[in-house]
Amino acid sequence: MFTVESHHKKFSIILITQNLFPRVRVARDISLNAHYIILFRNNRDQSQIACFGRQVFPDRSKFFMDAYKKATAEQYDFLLVDCFPTTDEELRLRQSIFPDHKANPQQRNAILKSATNEQIKTLCEICHNVLAGNVPKANVKRLCRYKRIIRQLANRNISIARKRKLLTNQTGGFLPLVLPAVLSFVGGLVGKAIGKRI
Repeated sequence: MFTVESHHKKFSIILITQNLFPRVRVARDISLNAHYIILFRNNRDQSQIACFGRQVFPDRSKFFMDAYKKATAEQYDFLLVDCFPTTDEELRLRQSIFPDHKANPQQRNAILKSATNEQIKTLCEICHNVLAGNVPKANVKRLCRYKRIIRQLANRNISIARKRKLLTNQTGGFLPLVLPAVLSFVGGLVGKAIGKRI
């Protein structure tokens, strides 16, 4: 599922584990195929984090550990390690899941220009779900001033190239508003689905 199906069927998998190096036969394959790894503070065993840092940044493991300590200084903070092959080296370690959450307009444009067509389609699908009423109204109210661009991004007759241009020309805080609004709703659905399976 982690190697073949997720690639060919184009779906994402979220694995939550308390051990970076579990002694399970397929754990290494899963870890090597993960595009995003989120590390929370672990006061009990920092050696796993250090070992992981040496794997991801073999020449800069001290830099990695410094970034980890700064990112997880507060309770419930985390460090996102972006292992996606096309990610800019400067964006591989982040304190926020969405790089544009704290990015300036130039950084946001660089992120959007380097986004794959699938990532742009995902943003457009989010906009479609906002318009379809699949997102609670309380989360949508903040997006009212962006209704024009949301409609254009949700329009399936507009090309991906045009949508990419719409996103890169967008000023203000459109993405930081739309993504958390939808993801808080999606997080609730995932939680309910997991609860039903347990």
